[in-house]
Amino acid sequence: PLLEKLTIIIPTYKRQIFAIRCMQYWSGKKISIIILDGSKFSVDVKILNKFEKNITYYHNPIGYYERILSAINLIKTDYVLLGCDDDFYIPSVLNTCIKKMNDKSEIISCCGRALGFDYKNNLVYGNDIYPRLNEKNNHLDTNPNDRIKKHFLNYEQSHTYAITRSNIWKIAAKTIFSKEYSCYSMHELQFEFLLNYAGKSTIIPELMWLRSDENQPIRDMSPSLQRSNTIQSWWYDKKFN
Repeated sequence: PLLEKLTIIIPTYKRQIFAIRCMQYWSGKKISIIILDGSKFSVDVKILNKFEKNITYYHNPIGYYERILSAINLIKTDYVLLGCDDDFYIPSVLNTCIKKMNDKSEIISCCGRALGFDYKNNLVYGNDIYPRLNEKNNHLDTNPNDRIKKHFLNYEQSHTYAITRSNIWKIAAKTIFSKEYSCYSMHELQFEFLLNYAGKSTIIPELMWLRSDENQPIRDMSPSLQRSNTIQSWWYDKKFN
């Protein structure tokens, strides 16, 4: 019953068959789904017309950062989640996360456990992924400096793909996606730092996120997607000063 309070932002690029699968999965559910397609051509309108009104599709062939930035003002719900076009989330556990935050106003983000999957030769394979996405990554200290130290000593992406209060997520997202740095996946590190500093977060011991390994990640389309430019080299190389 709480899913009407949630929006999922899903960027996609050159993987429209998976974007369509994603829209099929969410169509008719209570959650507001915003698809941000940066592909050269739009999904056929005849296909889009088959989906329920909770699906909103935007075709805008611009960069990843620009698409996320353009979506910030589209979020009208209390909570938001940044999703992937080939992943799945279990609605009942999303509901549990929202309830937990409704009951405890000091918690700004909540996430469940993750399981990786792949589909090859008509078989589904599972694999352990994000092993530290568990109760050890509950960050409930009152002092934000203590939360930061604890998080980065036992690091896992426990905020980037978590359900977050929209008012806080929007501030973080506007800060992050207004400027792209040339360090690989810097936006994820920024989310982990800013959201952790902004408030308390928790991991619940339920399977929420099915993380797809079906596709090779899209790389080298912009400075922050160049895998070779690690944070170590970026941090010490004087040309990036």
